[in-house]
Amino acid sequence: MTNIPSAPSFLRRLAAMLYDGFLLLAVWFIAISLGMVVIWLVTGDTEFTNNSLSFIFLELTTFFFYGWFWTHGGQTLGMRAWRMKVIKENGEIPGWSQALVRYLYAHLSWMLLGVGFLMVLFNKNRMALHDNLSHTYLQMIEKKT
Repeated sequence: MTNIPSAPSFLRRLAAMLYDGFLLLAVWFIAISLGMVVIWLVTGDTEFTNNSLSFIFLELTTFFFYGWFWTHGGQTLGMRAWRMKVIKENGEIPGWSQALVRYLYAHLSWMLLGVGFLMVLFNKNRMALHDNLSHTYLQMIEKKT
């Protein structure tokens, strides 16, 4: 891949992740609340106690949160606020399969104690591990006047 002159800085990425993290917490709250209502209506049980199912439910909710934004314009709300978007190497917005690959590799970046994200600081193209592995990257968007 050639040099990406308009790639966002590590701090800009971090700010967008923080912004999206707050939004994701709200989405989780709504999803868990609705899930509990459905469980109560179906089983009469008022507890959402199966830890494995709870984890899978939240993981799917998180993927669909990011996947929907990435496949519909390439931007989460945090990315929009910080003027960046996800694109494929050919400049197109990723589809669902590539969004899944990016999402899974982003998990790998976190599982390596964040080192996958810190690569942005040392990579001339400002690419994180999951950018490289998923063949997608973040690009800055010009400020609208």
